[in-house]
Amino acid sequence: MGARRIRTIEGICLLGLVVLALRPVPAVERALDTLLVTSRWLPELSIPLERVQAAAASSAGSATREREDRAREALEAALQDVSAPPLELRQRMDLDRRGVDWVHAEVLTRSQRSLDTLLVRVADPDLIELNQPVVSGDVFVGKVTRAPNPAAIGDAAHIAEVTLVTSRTFRVGAQVQERDDPFGAWEDVPRSMLVVGGVVDAPLEKGILLGAHTPQNRSLVRGRVVVSESSETVRGSSIESLHLANGFRLGAQVAEVDARQQRLAGIQPALDYATGVYQLTILVQRSTPPRAPEDPIAALPWRPGRLLLRGDTSATREGRKLGRGFDTGVEAGAALADGVRLVGRVSRAGIGWSDLALLGDAGLTLPGLAALGSEDDPTPFAMGDLVSLGRESNGNLRMRWDAVQPLLDPATGEPATVAINASVWSGSGSTGLPRGLLLGTSTLPPGVGPHELILVPPPGVHELRDLNVVSGGAAE
Repeated sequence: MGARRIRTIEGICLLGLVVLALRPVPAVERALDTLLVTSRWLPELSIPLERVQAAAASSAGSATREREDRAREALEAALQDVSAPPLELRQRMDLDRRGVDWVHAEVLTRSQRSLDTLLVRVADPDLIELNQPVVSGDVFVGKVTRAPNPAAIGDAAHIAEVTLVTSRTFRVGAQVQERDDPFGAWEDVPRSMLVVGGVVDAPLEKGILLGAHTPQNRSLVRGRVVVSESSETVRGSSIESLHLANGFRLGAQVAEVDARQQRLAGIQPALDYATGVYQLTILVQRSTPPRAPEDPIAALPWRPGRLLLRGDTSATREGRKLGRGFDTGVEAGAALADGVRLVGRVSRAGIGWSDLALLGDAGLTLPGLAALGSEDDPTPFAMGDLVSLGRESNGNLRMRWDAVQPLLDPATGEPATVAINASVWSGSGSTGLPRGLLLGTSTLPPGVGPHELILVPPPGVHELRDLNVVSGGAAE
């Protein structure tokens, strides 16, 4: 009788385990994680960490690290220059005399409710107000539609919302410059006045075209289109200061899309709104000097992270365990770095541990940023998403690059005709992953993709020593 009862209990337990495996219960899983966290670590503790971490870096390795630090600093300075209004435009539009200043903003992600809405992190939230114009270099991008919340705590107080000019509800005054002179005078030339906003249907080969309406019913002319607002404009119940962006480019008028009464025109955008919107500038009326933008890596809460050896055993995967979990603020998507080198990203967080996807983990996706030209004076190029295809036997990484926009020659600014050597870094737009973490070097092919890249990791990439993970947990 006793034996039968034991077998019955065992059968019930087995059935329960099968049910949990088919339909996991989060509360039960968390409890099991807590109970088993010690047992998860015990096998790892028996493996010498010398296989993962080098005891000390060589003098050559230290020199390499210092060079990488300098390269990243140069790239960061170049990114600030790219996002800020060019000196020629500032002088032509007399921005300094008009008291127009700017605040740096980094794109974090697109809003879940609209692809035309971006969430950005601003360097100086106290200067940001609704309906301020947003630009990238000399290109008009959109406007602020939600200012940072001053009552928010920590990094949340720096988050603002930007609506792009591609939104169907967006409207901004513009004019056509009938001369191909990006910094020439434009007040004394014939102009066609437009209202620009949204996108229009166009042949696939033309890509996205901004929509333009001619309220004055003038003949549509081709030329360079720039913002032209007379003064602060009341739209709906709010006041917009889009006139601060007068003279900033929208694109080039290329086609009359609809010749009916609506008088619609198509404008070839001056910016790739899919992959090229990553570093922005918000134009403000100067009151106090804006604060300098923060280093994106230093701005995040980093905590030491211990890399454990055991991970996914599949031959096509490259995973590890991390000795930190969501109990210390680690979340899915968080970056793990060794100095300025990107090691991987958290794919799942438990209590006291996390699953980590290394760069060779097939399917890992992250935004890429190429540094073209000189290491001391690089030209940034937003690559869009890079997708890992795995790691070769020699340690090199295979990456898919869609290259929606062709590679630009840093010397001319025109589409490249030959392959260009570049260092590849993490880009903006992915929560938990700051820009400016080194992936490696590659030769980027010209033309639109998709391309398969061979990415060479930094030397000594296996000598992991100063591992840190993005974590919102309190310091220990």
